[in-house]
Amino acid sequence: MALAADPTGAHFGLWQALDLAGAQRVNEPGAIVWNQAISRAPERARQFHSAVFGNRYTPPPPGAADFATVNGDGPGNTIGGIGGMDESFPAEIPAHSDTYFMVSDAQVAVARALAGGGTVAVPTLDTPFGRMRAIACGGCG
Repeated sequence: MALAADPTGAHFGLWQALDLAGAQRVNEPGAIVWNQAISRAPERARQFHSAVFGNRYTPPPPGAADFATVNGDGPGNTIGGIGGMDESFPAEIPAHSDTYFMVSDAQVAVARALAGGGTVAVPTLDTPFGRMRAIACGGCG
């Protein structure tokens, strides 16, 4: 297991399971459904991840936001992506990565996270992929 950062500053974790279970459960309640990195230099981040992990990317369609998805196994044949930070991101927000978890009931999951010391980082959004809310963990810095 390791924690690392790409050259643009987005932190991410690595896991080689060996005798312990890894992330075999995906795309179901309680499991990971999406991973992404957001950077002010997304092409540099994609080049790094491609060189280190062999990732291939599907670029966004013309005129869309700078967000390229990782080609791979998963819903829609992708497992996540790397995108750019535009002027809507305040200057003090660094490059970062996000992990999304599926829950059966978003309202219950948010209430539990807040009761455990979490704070709302992004209010609830209805998206084509489902209802989302970003929670910052309590006490994790």
